[in-house]
Amino acid sequence: MSRLHAARGAVFAECAGAAFVSHYGDVAAETIAARRAGLADLSLLRRAGITGPDSIAVLKAAGLELAERPNTSIVQKNGDCLARLSAREFLHVSMSSLGAAADAQASSAWTIPDGASSYELPRADSHCLFALCGDSAQELMSRLCGVDLSVSRFANGDVAQTSLARVNSIVIRHDFSALH
Repeated sequence: MSRLHAARGAVFAECAGAAFVSHYGDVAAETIAARRAGLADLSLLRRAGITGPDSIAVLKAAGLELAERPNTSIVQKNGDCLARLSAREFLHVSMSSLGAAADAQASSAWTIPDGASSYELPRADSHCLFALCGDSAQELMSRLCGVDLSVSRFANGDVAQTSLARVNSIVIRHDFSALH
């Protein structure tokens, strides 16, 4: 992928031991274009899951706030996102730990005690993480996904486990209103 980006004029930056595309040229023009539609690869962010009968107790012991019902998420005090995928399965996305630095840390925001009936679901090797922004985001998603993700049907914090352009996906609506 890096060769494809480089061929299109990408400027790379390093973060936590990994290279990512910083921009493609005119940053001001890219910012204006992103107001219409922008896609950011956030796959360097740490993410992990947990499931099992004791997962709720493990997460509460770690001081995490849990969504009350499946297919909803809660932004934690530190900015991380914790999505409840089912009654006992959760996905945690760290908004502060990147790449190799995150891998060197504990693999998740919790510790599963010996004997607990829960186990961790590593997500870094099997799940990509993207952010879609801009005024055209809703229209774009309607072309890629059969689920109605309109504001009136899919509120901030809602989670949809669906197919996005024929790829199994977890869609989390996470509005960054402070950026507008």
